[in-house]
Amino acid sequence: MFPGLFIVLLLCILLIPFIYLDEEVLFSNRGYWTYFPNNLSLYGFQGVVPGVFDSNPYHAINDSLWTIRYEFTLYMFVMSLFLMKGKKNSLYVWSWLRLFSFLSYMLFFLIDLLDHLFLECKVMIFSI
Repeated sequence: MFPGLFIVLLLCILLIPFIYLDEEVLFSNRGYWTYFPNNLSLYGFQGVVPGVFDSNPYHAINDSLWTIRYEFTLYMFVMSLFLMKGKKNSLYVWSWLRLFSFLSYMLFFLIDLLDHLFLECKVMIFSI
C-alpha cells in the first residue's frame, strides 16, 4: 500500500504548481505543505489544497484517498482474525473484536474531534 501511496502523493505534489491558481504564493500556502504528510499518515486525510480546483464544484485533488484509512483498518482487522484462528474461546474473540472496534473508532473520530476542538479554541482566542 505504502509504495503506491507514496508515489501517487509525490506526483500530486509535483503537479500542483502547474494547476495552482491563487493570488497567494504556493510555497507560503500551508495546505500545500501538509497535503503529503497528512495523506501519508492514512488517518489524516486532506483532500484539498486551497487554490487548486477552487472553481470546480468538488475541488478535491485525489478524491479516492479518503478510502485508504478504511481499507487499512479492515486489512488490520482481517489480520487479527487470522491471529485468533486457533482460539476456541468465544469470550476471547468477542473481547478482541470489541477492543479493535473501540480503537478503530478512536482513530477515525478522535482525530476529527481534536481538529474541531482546536479550531474552536483558535476562534475563541482570536475573537477576544
